[in-house]
Amino acid sequence: MKKTSVKRGTIKDAAAVVLAGGESKRFGRDKSTAPLMEQTFTERVLEVLSPLFDTIFIGVKRKPHPLEDLVALPFIADSVDIKGPLAGIYTAMKTTTSPWLFVIACDMPLVRRELIVYLAERRDNNHCVVPVVRGKAQPLCAFYNKEALLERVEQYIRNGGRNLKDFLNSGDIKTCYVEEKELSAADPELVTFIDIDTAQDVAVVEKILREGTR
Repeated sequence: MKKTSVKRGTIKDAAAVVLAGGESKRFGRDKSTAPLMEQTFTERVLEVLSPLFDTIFIGVKRKPHPLEDLVALPFIADSVDIKGPLAGIYTAMKTTTSPWLFVIACDMPLVRRELIVYLAERRDNNHCVVPVVRGKAQPLCAFYNKEALLERVEQYIRNGGRNLKDFLNSGDIKTCYVEEKELSAADPELVTFIDIDTAQDVAVVEKILREGTR
């Protein structure tokens, strides 16, 4: 079976991690390996990321993982046994040598390359850059400064913290929240943030991809 290859990227001071967690109860299966046209969700995300980043990881709960037969990239298993995406983000921060980390969930196959670049341009002196859509923060399509946050994340977990959004609003963390009006300059229809929880949602995404509106 041929594995998906990844070309070198252009955001030189950041690595990326695709969080390919476990089974989704609402979706009924592991989204990371769910089919989307002729790819999996994860492969579709990687196709968007590959021109942007030199280093891309796949973050998983544990190894071995079925995606390892499909994707020729480093897989990193959570180094802490806690629920939620914070475990994968913390593990990726410990693994990468890049000062910045772009985090994205595997179930965002419509993510726009222009949106990622726009978020990267908003980093400045911030610790995180997080989109806000329909009034909700989207921390699983966001940039994190490893150098500023690694020790803070470690301490937060050690103190019993588990909620990623609570972490972003804690202490002296400088989080840049990017609102819809700004995001729409890079993603006019905000298709990046379409929820995929049912077979009907998958059909909508496939229609968008076929029509080339990504």
